Amino acid sequence: MLYRAFDSFSTIGVENVIYQDIVACVASFALSLFGSLLIGIVFGLSAGLMSRFTSHISVVEPLIVFVFGYMSFLSAEMFHLCGILSYVTFDVFIFFLFEYQYFIVL
Repeated sequence: MLYRAFDSFSTIGVENVIYQDIVACVASFALSLFGSLLIGIVFGLSAGLMSRFTSHISVVEPLIVFVFGYMSFLSAEMFHLCGILSYVTFDVFIFFLFEYQYFIVL
């Protein structure tokens, strides 16, 4: 994301960069950051909710984690967001959901 912004700055010339270009760069970075976090959280919550209903089938739970993690990465990349950040957010969410079993208790 930052590479593309700095590449466009070097293309138009450093002396031609105006305030609106910098604001657009910061806004684009914030959109990529928060969009990736949101996708990771949504997939983490959905995987945790789905694993709640499959607690009696222990073979399916690792499959849910792998498939939903990969879907989180691919969804972020499909929208040109940061897939790695989305996957890391998903992993942190899944860790806390499985560690403290938030979805198991009604």
